[in-house]
Amino acid sequence: MVDTTPILDIRDLTVKFRSGGQLLPAVDRCSFSIGKGEVLGLVGESGSGKSTTAMAMLGLLPKNAVIEGDAHFGGANILTLPETELTALRGRRISMIFQDPMSSLNPVLTVGEQVAEPLVAHYGLPPMEAQTRALELLDRVKIPDARRRLHSYPNELSGGLRQRVMIAMALACEPELLLADEPTTALDVTVQAQILDLLLDLRDESGLSILLITHDLGVVANFADQVAVMYCGRLMETAPVNTFFDSPSHPYTEALIRSIPTDNGAPRLETIPGSVPKLTDLPPGCPFSTRCQHHFTACDETVPVLREIAPSHFSACVRTPDYA
Repeated sequence: MVDTTPILDIRDLTVKFRSGGQLLPAVDRCSFSIGKGEVLGLVGESGSGKSTTAMAMLGLLPKNAVIEGDAHFGGANILTLPETELTALRGRRISMIFQDPMSSLNPVLTVGEQVAEPLVAHYGLPPMEAQTRALELLDRVKIPDARRRLHSYPNELSGGLRQRVMIAMALACEPELLLADEPTTALDVTVQAQILDLLLDLRDESGLSILLITHDLGVVANFADQVAVMYCGRLMETAPVNTFFDSPSHPYTEALIRSIPTDNGAPRLETIPGSVPKLTDLPPGCPFSTRCQHHFTACDETVPVLREIAPSHFSACVRTPDYA
């Protein structure tokens, strides 16, 4: 019998930041799950709350953050784990690839030292054994001349190689879940494809589950199994990847898809008018109402919640049939 229990199950995750006597909602009652070996693409414009969602799970937000809800992983709610248990979990069973490989690596440590660090911290490997394992990891992520690169510093590597080093660090302890936050940002198209193919290969080899955080729908189309659309800290739509592109329901999803560059000869790239509102100035009702081409009075009167409109397809819009 196939085990369908999700490896990660998020329910009503809420993150607020204390600022100037206010509690500003950065993530508002988000719920989603990821199965073993599954890739979930979490998409949306910058400022939508995607990275905050991932950082909240690992306890990496600043002290002015107030976190509520549940995030079940391995039989425990990781949002309530003591710091010692969470520290043991981070980098071991759940790893994260942070944004911008140009600044995420320590400039004063060699590549080998940084890849070996989680092996020493979690497994207690002697330094020489950890370095040997680090070399194997650099080979695994297809870094050319890995033995020489083991002794290089980050500034001696290209952006693509630094990103591969970040992946090697994240995979050092063979985690069950990888949080990949914009793993292909600032990389050219060729290197981007190589990095994504590498992650897919690793997923297929070990059953690794991946939360892919991105604003690039082209990456999602070729990489994800499920898609969740986020805006102003709320989930607007979730669906299997084919349904997401073939039958989008929420106006925000439709607008994102229309803004993808195409080769159909259109004279101008379509854009979404306006910008993501600040947390201090959220509109009443639906957060997308001020930019939505389908806006009407009901949009300002209620905050829509996700409703199932087809099998495994959920949308949060008052335009969905029988919304009440």
